[in-house]
Amino acid sequence: MDTAKAYLIEENGDIHEVVPQNKTKGFQLKELYSMLECEIVEIVQLSNGQIMICNEESKLVDNPVVNQKATELYREGRMSAKEYKEYVKAKYGDSFIHLSSGDDELDYSICGHVVVCPPEMFD
Repeated sequence: MDTAKAYLIEENGDIHEVVPQNKTKGFQLKELYSMLECEIVEIVQLSNGQIMICNEESKLVDNPVVNQKATELYREGRMSAKEYKEYVKAKYGDSFIHLSSGDDELDYSICGHVVVCPPEMFD
């Protein structure tokens, strides 16, 4: 994928190039809510300088669908879930509280549709 462009990565793995309705201002929340089929978005910084815009509540549904392609992008250049927990526990000791769904694989995954784009494409 070209890091200067924006892409919708559907949870089934389909990837489509997308363009903000207003190219000057970038993606607006209303159009992202529609594309991602959500009401709240979360912005995640990627290791390649892009951002990933996700459904903040994608894991709260009855049967969350892991977006494998988005998860691969998210995990690039990051510690594994186990490494991260060990790092935080070592840094903060007993004051570390890990909130989890109980499924480390799901906790360290991206669910639902996402938009990946350069940060300047998001207003």
